[in-house]
Amino acid sequence: MKPHIRSGRFYNNPHDQIRTRLGHVIRMAWCAFIQTLRGKRTEQAILDNVKLSDWLVKPTWQPTSKEPVITWLGHATFLIQIDGINIITDPIFYDMSRVIKRLLPCPINPKDLPPIHVILLSHNHADHTDEKSLNNLRHHNPIILVPQGDKQWFERRNVANVHELTWGDTRTVGQTTLTFLPASHWSGRHLFNINRSLWGSWLVRNDNSSIYFAGDSAYSGHFATIGRTHGPIDIALMGIAPHTPRELMFDAHMSPHEAVQAFIDLDATQFIPMHWGTIMFGLDTFDYPIQQLHAYWHERRGELQDKQLHTVKCGQTLPLTWQPAHQASAQTASSPSTKQIESLLP
Repeated sequence: MKPHIRSGRFYNNPHDQIRTRLGHVIRMAWCAFIQTLRGKRTEQAILDNVKLSDWLVKPTWQPTSKEPVITWLGHATFLIQIDGINIITDPIFYDMSRVIKRLLPCPINPKDLPPIHVILLSHNHADHTDEKSLNNLRHHNPIILVPQGDKQWFERRNVANVHELTWGDTRTVGQTTLTFLPASHWSGRHLFNINRSLWGSWLVRNDNSSIYFAGDSAYSGHFATIGRTHGPIDIALMGIAPHTPRELMFDAHMSPHEAVQAFIDLDATQFIPMHWGTIMFGLDTFDYPIQQLHAYWHERRGELQDKQLHTVKCGQTLPLTWQPAHQASAQTASSPSTKQIESLLP
C-alpha cells in the first residue's frame, strides 16, 4: 500500500477530505464542551465508581531483555524490550495541557526508565509526539524513527539521529527489524499543517517474534493487507478508544468491536489494548472501552479460542513467552517486501 498524496498532503484514500476531518474535530470539541457544562465530563462522572489506583502498578522491568517484555505506560506509550534493545512508542508522560490532562498518571518518573535505544513515532499529534516527553529522553541519544514529513520538526529543535520513513520502509537495529506500515488516520500540529506529514503503524520483528504497534487508526482494509503480507503476528498493540460518539470517531479511531476484527484480520495471537483510560478525548467513561472489548471478545470466542487478550494495567510489565506465530520464510528473508533496509547499529 502507498499513501495517497495530493498537493503536498497525505490522505488515506482518494476521497479523503481535510474539511470533513476538521468538521468532525470541531463537532467533537463542541460535544465535549456541552457535556462539560452539563457536568457529565467531570472526573467523578468519567470514573463512575472506578478507583484509579486499581489500574496503576509500579513497573518491574529489567535493564534489557532478550525475550520480548512489554510495559504499558498509558495511552499509546509502551516500553518494548527485545533482543537487548529498549524501544519506546509514542512517548507521553505528562498532561497534554492545562485543559487536557492525563486521567491515569504516568506510573514512573521518566528518569527511572532503562536506557532507551529507539523511539518509534506513529504520527505527529501532540498526544503521540509530545515535546516535553521527547526532551526527557534526549540524554539517551536514541534512534528516532518518524513518519515522512516529520524530520524537519526535530531538526528545528536540534535533535539528531532522526530517520524519516514512508510506508514499507524498514530499519534494522541489532537483530531487530522495524517496519513502518499503513494506518488510517491523519496528522497535524496546528491548523496550517494538517496532513503535511504521514502517519502509520510499526512492526517490530526478529527471527523468533513479531510485535505490531497499530498507532492511531480507524478500521480499514490495511489490517488484512498487513496480515497477508507480514502475518501471522505474535502480539498486537491496538487502540480501542475514543469510542463515542461513534459518528465522529469512526474515521480516526477504532471501536473495541472494530479492534477485535482488526486483530483477526492481522492473524495475530495476543492482543494488548491501548489508547484508553489515559487521555479522555471522546465521551466514554473510563472503563467503557474495556467492558466493550471483553464483551465482544466473548461474542467471538469461537474464532478466538487459540488467542489471548491481555488487559494490562498502567505500568504493568508483561513478559511474553509463547510458541511464536511468526516463522520467517525463505522468500521473506531473501526478498523483503520493505522498500529499504538499513542497519543503524552494528
